[in-house]
Amino acid sequence: ATVDGYKMHVYTEGQKGNGPTILIMSAFGTTAPVYDYKILYSKLSNKYHIAVVEKFGYGYSDITGLPRDVGTMVKEYREALNLCGETGPFVLMPHSMSGLEALYWAQHDPNEILAIVGLDMSVPKYYRYKSNNPFTNFFGSPKFLKALTSIGLGRIPGIGLVSDRGLTKAELAQNQYLTYKVVLNKDVLAESDAVESNAQTVQKGGIPSIPILMFSSNDNRLGDQWGQCERDFASQSSKIKLIQLDCGHMIHYFKSDYIAKETKDYLQGTLAK
Repeated sequence: ATVDGYKMHVYTEGQKGNGPTILIMSAFGTTAPVYDYKILYSKLSNKYHIAVVEKFGYGYSDITGLPRDVGTMVKEYREALNLCGETGPFVLMPHSMSGLEALYWAQHDPNEILAIVGLDMSVPKYYRYKSNNPFTNFFGSPKFLKALTSIGLGRIPGIGLVSDRGLTKAELAQNQYLTYKVVLNKDVLAESDAVESNAQTVQKGGIPSIPILMFSSNDNRLGDQWGQCERDFASQSSKIKLIQLDCGHMIHYFKSDYIAKETKDYLQGTLAK
């Protein structure tokens, strides 16, 4: 799809009409979402239509230099999906920092969103302090990592941020290629710089009055505040269900079978009401 003069990659899988469309929304810095989340969405596409939108700066989409405020990013999602004939309503499945985008979308266009299924999704309260950026907590300064990447850090076995879970050899090769090509580009770095402002915007919008299922990790690299903020958020609405998992932040790597089953059961029960 061509959005604001740039190409944005939209991947779909699963037959339309099999319930709502589940939209995969990737974590900050995930270089190739269409490959990274395959281990999970391939287990959902037998029942639901799946869409993966790769934001600008991610995967096969262009690198643009456009603003990365949350309103602009949600507008781009909606326009790209509409151009591809994906009209919803949607079940949003955000991972980590894209939780802010999912909440903003549900706040401003609630008729388009049936539910949110959060994959260790971020909530606005977490970003109250400047040090609370999950990507920097994991790996250090994004700009420092960008410099290391430019001299080949990502090509060192065991260090490159590439998962082979659920991928064919050809898909893994593409995943690696995209990682070397787009990791921590100007769009991704701008998104990191904008996260505090985006969190404040979403905080002002309140909690959407739609069903939300949150899968939460106990990854201590995110700090104690991450899980506590998720629990505090969930406690504020009877429409939010929180499931605690014993695994790392990339929960789709470790618990894809469980998440797929629970998501199917949850949506079947929730959407039938």
